[in-house]
Amino acid sequence: MEFQKDPELYYRLMAEIGLYLRQYQPKRSWLAVVLFPTEGVDPGLPEEYQALDDLLIKRIYLVELRDREDLSLEMGVVRLVVEKSTRTEAWARRLLEQVRGQEPDQRMRERLLEVIETVLAYRYPERLREEIMAMFGLSELKQTRYYQGAKQEGRTEERIQIALNLLEAGVEVEVISQATGLTQEELQSLCSGSSS
Repeated sequence: MEFQKDPELYYRLMAEIGLYLRQYQPKRSWLAVVLFPTEGVDPGLPEEYQALDDLLIKRIYLVELRDREDLSLEMGVVRLVVEKSTRTEAWARRLLEQVRGQEPDQRMRERLLEVIETVLAYRYPERLREEIMAMFGLSELKQTRYYQGAKQEGRTEERIQIALNLLEAGVEVEVISQATGLTQEELQSLCSGSSS
């Protein structure tokens, strides 16, 4: 994915493709897909590569996905990244219905839900994760790795705060370590960090 105009892009791309083909000698055909946020970022395919346009090099301008309704589920998720803010919520709801109704593979369903939640978290940075989950009915996300990781981060922050309070109260490091599950090295680090 390219977000800045780079006049050397296609030359580098073709060199890397050539290197890959030489090194691995795949026994199947290939297609290079280059994603741009808008057509203005595309430096334009050099004349010597024009014959490859749409045959071996596919250029996709994400902004054009905004108006397309006939997208695959996966491309619909990509559209969510560039969707207009006024339509993000409606598009996210539509995607969620598709994931729930069309994706029979549980693992793939979880991955798609995870990606959708991640995109929504970036699109709505002022909202808490639980607020986003409630807003979009994402209760099944509580089972995903992303949610569990965030939950664990919250628990770690909570443990650190408890440890800092206990350190400040003069409780011994060994006792704090047992109570919070933090290692003595982590607690030593907190001691040196909080005193500076």
